[in-house]
Amino acid sequence: MWMNPQGVWKPHKINNPDFFEDLHPFRMAPFRAVGLELWSMTADIYFDNFIVTSHKEVADRWAADSWGLKKLVASANEPGIFAQLTIAAEERPWLWVIYILTVGLPVGLAVLFCWPKKSDDEYVYKKPTESQKQAVRKRRVRKD
Repeated sequence: MWMNPQGVWKPHKINNPDFFEDLHPFRMAPFRAVGLELWSMTADIYFDNFIVTSHKEVADRWAADSWGLKKLVASANEPGIFAQLTIAAEERPWLWVIYILTVGLPVGLAVLFCWPKKSDDEYVYKKPTESQKQAVRKRRVRKD
């Protein structure tokens, strides 16, 4: 059955005996530990050194002192870009075609279009002799 609503709609209020209002939500008791539950599909995730602070400068300095050093050490132990490309090509030989096209084609085109051509020094302009001038005049007369 359809009702004919009148006025502003208000939700029904349901009494909740467990409700309370925290008048000071940021006053917390001191704590010394943080629990972390992590569910992951890989075993290659590592955590250490958690920091809880309300100052960004403190967190940035702490990150630079701890994580920045770890990252530098980890990156120093990794192979270089050429070693990584070679390892990838060993697993997938078709990558050599991509490497050759990516590097070889631009280099080849640059050499083709930018290499100096033969100089025109071997072609020396000489004045035509009288007999050559007469031959040209005869050809013009025949065409007319």
